[in-house]
Amino acid sequence: MFPTFVATHLVSTLVHMGNTSHRLTQCCLNETYCISVDTERYPDLLIKPSTTPLPSFHDPIGWGPPELHTLPTFNRSKSPFLEGFYLNKFHGIDQIYRFLEAITESSKLATLLNLGFTFETRPLLGLMITSRVRPDPRDPEAPAIVFVECGMHAREWTAPAACLLVIHQLVSHYDKDTEQVRRMVDDFEWRIFPVMNPDGYAYSMSVDRLWKKNRSKLRPADKNGGSPFSNCSGVDLNRNFDTAEFCENANLQDPCGPDYCGRHPFSELETRALKDHILGLRRARSRQSRIQFYFSVHSYAQLWIFPHGHRNGSLSLEERRRLEGVSRGAVHEISKIKGGFGQWRYGNITQLLGYTGPGASTDWAFDSAGIFYSFAIELGPHSSVGETFGYTVSELQIPRSATELWVGLKYCTLNY
Repeated sequence: MFPTFVATHLVSTLVHMGNTSHRLTQCCLNETYCISVDTERYPDLLIKPSTTPLPSFHDPIGWGPPELHTLPTFNRSKSPFLEGFYLNKFHGIDQIYRFLEAITESSKLATLLNLGFTFETRPLLGLMITSRVRPDPRDPEAPAIVFVECGMHAREWTAPAACLLVIHQLVSHYDKDTEQVRRMVDDFEWRIFPVMNPDGYAYSMSVDRLWKKNRSKLRPADKNGGSPFSNCSGVDLNRNFDTAEFCENANLQDPCGPDYCGRHPFSELETRALKDHILGLRRARSRQSRIQFYFSVHSYAQLWIFPHGHRNGSLSLEERRRLEGVSRGAVHEISKIKGGFGQWRYGNITQLLGYTGPGASTDWAFDSAGIFYSFAIELGPHSSVGETFGYTVSELQIPRSATELWVGLKYCTLNY
């Protein structure tokens, strides 16, 4: 049921909790390992012992209320590959890309997109989903775009998994669902990139579970590194965008640290490809961006974040009112989900977490690309669980996070 790395982190964390005054519940990870879980501090992370046989990952997930037990199924007859693809699993990058290809083969709504290639020559694939027949970007009547990028941080496996659900909902429910999905696809052009850091994601799955950065190699000439750091790899892609205060924080300047900002803004193939693609989505006459919503999906903490993540950013009272209104509404809708994580918060990063995060994609989208509704979404679990639990959640958490993301995006696109 639980991967070995999860069991290891659980045992390690519980051993170091120290305070044993809370109510403890025993949980058996398998036949060998049983541990006591603090149910007051970590109530949502583990399933309580049950005599009911555990379902396989191909079966409905056995937790929460009925509406969250399962993820929706595909019309599998149109694509043999989809017959064995389940949305309640963490898939490798090759499987995710095959999924995107299968969707384009089985749906007239979807077109495969490639932003470019990574350091390890993997493509940066995504989908365009629209009911219009290949809309001309120069057409002044071309629909506004909802841009969703996920998986920029390698270890945040929940983000790509949740974004696959969004793709599924838009494509599979267009012809058979309520008016809401049809409106979302008819009124907007969706561009969704489930894994913006495929090299790091693959490395996190095969070598280092908590790897965060991409996998580019640093050169000895790096101004912050030099020869002592020439063997270090990777840049935090969400600190590599050209924003105010770029790389000013000391923790961003260590080439061997997890938050390294890079040699200069857009030093990385992934961020340059994203920038070029976004700047190319402007209307021919006005030069205004066609992108109405920009969502950067991460995990974990249950936060709905709007600009800015640096100290130099300033919003007018009207801008702040509008961004807070959207954020408040999305969080309110998410809070209605029975069995959801609950406890979502909204604001900018300094308000919510007490520190700055310059170089983020959403700040660049807001300040430089002219996309007003730019949000970073941190999926569950809650920030109080700590990194050990936050990043290494089991597949059992996918439906909950995916549903919360879907509800938030649906609220925004149907109301603004």
